[in-house]
Amino acid sequence: LNRPRVISHQVCNGQGPWVQSIPPQKKQKANGIFAKSVRMGKDASAPIKARGTKQKVDRAAGRTESPSKIKEAVDEGVISHEKSIGRSMFEFVAQKAGQDPAESLGPKSTLVREDATVIPSAVQAWVCPEHTFCSSKDASFSIVFLLTSLAFVTRFWLLWHPAEVVFDEVHFGKFANFYLRRQYFFDIHPPLGKLVLALAANLWDPNYEGDFAFDNIEDKYHAGVPFLALRFMPAFLSALTVPLSFFTARAMGRSLVASTLVASFVLLDTALICQFRLILIDSFLFFFVVLAVLCSWGLRNCASDPERVFSAAYWSWLVAAGISVGCAASVKWTGLAVLAGVGLHHFLCGLGNIRDYTRRSKDVAREWKDFMVRCGLLAVLPVLVYIAIQAIHFHRLSKSGEGDGFMTQAFRADLDGSLPANERYYGPPLTFFQKMWELTKTMYVTNKGILEPHPWMSAWWTWPLNQRGIHYWQGKGIPNPDGGPELVSRVYLLGNPIIWWLTSAALPLALLVALYGLLFEIPFSLNTLSFFSDASLLLVQYLMNILPYVPVARSTFLYHYFPALFFANLMTATVLDHMFRTRPLHLALTCCSLLAAAAFGFYYWSFFAYGLPLEPRLYEKRVWFESWR
Repeated sequence: LNRPRVISHQVCNGQGPWVQSIPPQKKQKANGIFAKSVRMGKDASAPIKARGTKQKVDRAAGRTESPSKIKEAVDEGVISHEKSIGRSMFEFVAQKAGQDPAESLGPKSTLVREDATVIPSAVQAWVCPEHTFCSSKDASFSIVFLLTSLAFVTRFWLLWHPAEVVFDEVHFGKFANFYLRRQYFFDIHPPLGKLVLALAANLWDPNYEGDFAFDNIEDKYHAGVPFLALRFMPAFLSALTVPLSFFTARAMGRSLVASTLVASFVLLDTALICQFRLILIDSFLFFFVVLAVLCSWGLRNCASDPERVFSAAYWSWLVAAGISVGCAASVKWTGLAVLAGVGLHHFLCGLGNIRDYTRRSKDVAREWKDFMVRCGLLAVLPVLVYIAIQAIHFHRLSKSGEGDGFMTQAFRADLDGSLPANERYYGPPLTFFQKMWELTKTMYVTNKGILEPHPWMSAWWTWPLNQRGIHYWQGKGIPNPDGGPELVSRVYLLGNPIIWWLTSAALPLALLVALYGLLFEIPFSLNTLSFFSDASLLLVQYLMNILPYVPVARSTFLYHYFPALFFANLMTATVLDHMFRTRPLHLALTCCSLLAAAAFGFYYWSFFAYGLPLEPRLYEKRVWFESWR
């Protein structure tokens, strides 16, 4: 479960402590031999040649190790046998010197991937994974700045259009009004997303008291309705998911170009843009899912380094991961899938660390403590967050409202004006946890009882194929400036087909690559073992976010696929990095080609996301299938 390792020429160019101990008169010869072996792509898969090159480096440096001492180091777990696991000769040399191959990485390092030739300096920053999130000294800062800027542009452009109630804004705008008026209401989803919407409206205009009814789709917003504020928070958090996606891929060890592709897929997906710039709560769910996955990988990276376990960074990632998971579940119960995924991630990693230390006959007390702390807090923190948000919900809704009829008399007894004068409740008052339990049961039963079909519903197995979108809004009476037929203006939820089909293809492709490794790469290289680990985890997390919809009898929609789509994006980057690990230029060209294709798809289908007017013939060209109508 360890991340793929990368080493630096600093090991042999005078930057590392091992080389600094070499006499100056012998350093140049050692450097020349090592650099030559790197250019030739020497690898431990040819153990005789690799061992010979290592011995030449040692002899040139005036350092020799007997075979017995090397075997002793292997037995003690200081180094791993390069022949038995296919470890690169370069990493073997670095570890033999007592140095972590990734220890001295810096923005100016010349990086060498395992089993790969030297990468030209012009492209090495793009294709070599550096285990840092963002540094102003390398290309990451420029890329993150550009991606974030474009994210805010794509999410906030024409945010005021249409200035009418769109699709489920008719529900969530009304829920925000209830919070502002403190009137009790009932909804099948937890309260966090609606609380954020109400907070945004109150901060924008403290005098707004929720007097717009949100009765019907296509009702026009008048001047006193803060609908831009209500749309602001979903769009704002949606923009932040673009850099967070980039950081997540980097935390996983993905190359810079592959990480850029992941973030670009989030940036250019027309479905995410359409859904996340309206008065809806799916943007909040997606944001907390991405943040939870990022924190999970940040925590894993800290826990994999014995010197960083229980450090400030360790606790920060752990607490942030628990809070993010709790917030995701507090927006929609489907956020519980990320709780299961993050929990499984650290359960397996913790057991792997314990097994590794036990096999090496080392003290495992700290590993057990780390395992218990991670699993314990990742289970407790989300529950505490969920309870705290429910407490805010009950405190805010203190008056009688439209949701009274869903609750028992004992529940309604605490609501001002709920019970009429001739109806009094004489039983004991409900405690907070009793009220929360009653609300939870009512939410579950009501959600399960929604069986009426919806004209824009779609089955779970159609989502990866982007087979069925959702009609949100239709413009009317838009004149054609050329005097032809009226223009078609339609807000239609449809994923960028280029992105959705590519990421869906990455899932079976990952299985084929894994099968190839099982058949032809025994013993496995570190790259293959790392790919198996990351791809398996991503596949399980993908399935955790889509399989719960299989037994669901109620209407399901395309936007339910968004969390699973994020894991498909990460799988795409993982597969590309592994397939082109020895061909960095091919990786860069492939990712750039896919990025260009995604950009074209965004341009071609963005008219649906923004509701831009089109001539009927141009609109029809974009409707490739009858199911998109």
